[in-house]
Amino acid sequence: MSTPQQDLEDETWTDDSEPAEAPAEPRLIELRKHRHLASMQTKVLYGIGLVLLVTLLTLVLGVGFGAFSEGFGLELLRTMLTPTLAAGATIVGTLFALERGKEE
Repeated sequence: MSTPQQDLEDETWTDDSEPAEAPAEPRLIELRKHRHLASMQTKVLYGIGLVLLVTLLTLVLGVGFGAFSEGFGLELLRTMLTPTLAAGATIVGTLFALERGKEE
């Protein structure tokens, strides 16, 4: 019977081969990081826009078809609009800061 430590050592894999490509230069790695961050922030911004669009569509259709009162629609708008716009403004500001950082 083998011990757990022996099983672990038998199943441990190490990669001794040479890398397929040489490591990229630091500036290129930094640019890739910025591009990845910008693409992720863009996706978040699209999500924020979608939340805003769904909220506005719900308000228009809900109030228009009488599904809920105008007072409830106004409270829903007050609840969703402020944090959604604040989150969008934060992401846009960060995107501009990233662009400024790339130029320097």
